[in-house]
Amino acid sequence: MRTKRIDMLEGPVFKNLVLYSLPIVFSGILQILFNAADLAVVGRFAGTAATAAVGATGSFISLIVNTVMGLSSGVNVTLARAIGARDHKKTSDIVHTAMTVSLVAGITVGIVGASLSSFAMDITKCPEESFDKAVMYLLIYFAGCPAIFVYNFGAAILRTKGDTKRPLFFLIIAGITNVLLNILFVLAFGMDADGVALATTISQYIAAFLTVKCLSVQEDATRLFINKLRVIKEEFLGIVKYGLPSGLTNAMYSFANIQIQSAINKFGASAVAGNSAGSSLEGFIASTYAAMNAASVAFVGQNIGAQNKARIKKIIFVCLGVSVAASVILGWGMFLIGDPLFKIYVPKDINAIEIAGIKASIMFTTYFILAASQNLGAVSQAFGYSMHITIISILGIFGLRTIWMNTIVKAFPTRIEAVFWCYPASWVLILIANGVVLAVAYNRYMKKGSIK
Repeated sequence: MRTKRIDMLEGPVFKNLVLYSLPIVFSGILQILFNAADLAVVGRFAGTAATAAVGATGSFISLIVNTVMGLSSGVNVTLARAIGARDHKKTSDIVHTAMTVSLVAGITVGIVGASLSSFAMDITKCPEESFDKAVMYLLIYFAGCPAIFVYNFGAAILRTKGDTKRPLFFLIIAGITNVLLNILFVLAFGMDADGVALATTISQYIAAFLTVKCLSVQEDATRLFINKLRVIKEEFLGIVKYGLPSGLTNAMYSFANIQIQSAINKFGASAVAGNSAGSSLEGFIASTYAAMNAASVAFVGQNIGAQNKARIKKIIFVCLGVSVAASVILGWGMFLIGDPLFKIYVPKDINAIEIAGIKASIMFTTYFILAASQNLGAVSQAFGYSMHITIISILGIFGLRTIWMNTIVKAFPTRIEAVFWCYPASWVLILIANGVVLAVAYNRYMKKGSIK
């Protein structure tokens, strides 16, 4: 299947950004649907305990997987600059280094995650009736880590060169497979959390296989040769330089969210199920700004590589505007029609539906703040200011949310709203700080033409 690449260096900015971002939005939605399908199937056919088991694993999975997955943003930055500079050898070296790292990291994370599964559910105070199911879900999920990493790193390569359609196509195939297997394992075989985990893992391997196959038939410097897989020190260090700070940022979010998950777990299985339903819908909003973040890194990175200064400012404003507008529309829209959506996940639990509604009223309506802060941070990373964004995340996410959990939440131990309000409070702080960093990065580049 031949796909027309999007030109990031010339042509209308808004049109090209939209064409680039829409497939990523749909890809993000499909990845969210993996988990959403898990929750919906177990919620409708296996009950609240199984739904809570799937939901209780979210923070731990995010901590382990997203921390290392941050390295894929390092691929975006380094590869975009190499492509923009038309350095074919460097482009090829980055591709082969990135795919080697993805495989090694996936295997490592799978082993570590599986070995810590029981311990993680214990320290997060997973409800007793869901504990064993949650541990089994994690063990099966982490068996799919190599596929998760290979797909995401491979998709990052394709998207950075301007091909966003094929990663979407691969996820459509995997997503349909996931839903069909969910129904088969839960309804036909009588499985619950373990069945939906197995369906997700199989689907991830299908997506990974298709991505590797696609990379191996490319007709440019991004072509993947299996016999050339290796780690080139210079390219590896470049990926780590720009990707590790993103991984640390993801870790800060995840550590903070583990504390939040622990606080929610104390309210019981219905609270966990309701929070999981809200988080799943929240992911659909996040997919929009995540796509614009990827677009920011790719477009700004290529134009930095090509020394095309005049185009960068417009790219920044278009990405920011689209992120905020989409988050307002989706966030408020889902809040206003929330109950019917929540009932997809927890149709028989009124308590869970009520808690999901509380979360939506606080977080969905303010999500545009997070969208803006994340987009400013992504652009700053494209300029090479990854470590600055990481420090901000440590202070604003891990620091503020830790303080919040130990003060505000403890002062109102029976009010779950106190837990949810820590999110927008930290988003505002990060928005201000990321804005300052980007202003400094942008002005320095425009005056001196230098990047970090």
